[in-house]
Amino acid sequence: MAELRSPVLVALLLAAAGGSGCGTTAAGAGSRSSVPHYAPINRSACQEQGKTVRRLDVNHDGKPDVVELFVGSQQTCKTVDLNFDGRPDLTRYWAQGQVAAEEMDLDFDGKVDLTNVLEQGRLVRQDLDTNYDGQTDIWRYYRNGKVERLERDSDGKGQLDYWEEYTDGKLARVGRDTKGDGRPDHWEKPSPASQARR
Repeated sequence: MAELRSPVLVALLLAAAGGSGCGTTAAGAGSRSSVPHYAPINRSACQEQGKTVRRLDVNHDGKPDVVELFVGSQQTCKTVDLNFDGRPDLTRYWAQGQVAAEEMDLDFDGKVDLTNVLEQGRLVRQDLDTNYDGQTDIWRYYRNGKVERLERDSDGKGQLDYWEEYTDGKLARVGRDTKGDGRPDHWEKPSPASQARR
């Protein structure tokens, strides 16, 4: 992901260490076909009314940088402002005691660039806006913790034109749409060079 800028490393490291996800606007999905249905993110988990709220001012500037919300002992939401600009860059949403989704603003422009959807604590889908235009252009689907399929709108026209299918987490075949109809025209086996890049 050469397109991603250096703040991404901070965001991904914090998320991997349990630091949390981001609450801004969701990246668009474009026109999609045969997409598995996942429940929409319950952003009301981050509404403070009726919840216990904990705030932490990491840099002592008088503004909270980490906000955690609870109903009883169950956490519902956590937001983190990584660059101290007063806007959350990472938001993590809980449901039934487990993380259900994470949103991240990787370039600190106030828009979500990366969304992770989890079921029973495991990643099942990842939506990524690699060119920061506010529209998702890569969708990754996971099964049992391994990537199963990748779909991409590589030209930004709002239609899928590139696919990858994986077997046991390894790239098995690549499909491309050269006719512009949103369906793969042909499938090919990955080259050893493309396998080495993964």
